[in-house]
Amino acid sequence: MLFRSRLDDVASDLPVVLIKVDVEGAETRVFKGAANLFARADAPSIMFEAHHAPPLVQQLESAGYQVFAMGLRRGRPALVPWEQGPNIWRPWDTPNLLAVKSPRGRAFVGRFL
Repeated sequence: MLFRSRLDDVASDLPVVLIKVDVEGAETRVFKGAANLFARADAPSIMFEAHHAPPLVQQLESAGYQVFAMGLRRGRPALVPWEQGPNIWRPWDTPNLLAVKSPRGRAFVGRFL
């Protein structure tokens, strides 16, 4: 099923806290369709996979987000600035990232750094 709705249209009046994006390469389109949502002061945190992270990270950072890599370090969950991601990903992993902007999201990340 193909959806043609934008997140900005669907979630404009909703208190969105977290979005999980798994769209197999269409992340740029999803993020563009959520520009107003991502511009809000209470913008949701975003979990997403990305084989080609730099343009997506740049897009999110320009909206005020901080982006972190999620992975394993010594067998335990780890969260680090996204540039350090290759140090915690296993070679076969699809990189998983977490982007935060709101004070709530930044406080959550602060517990893991």
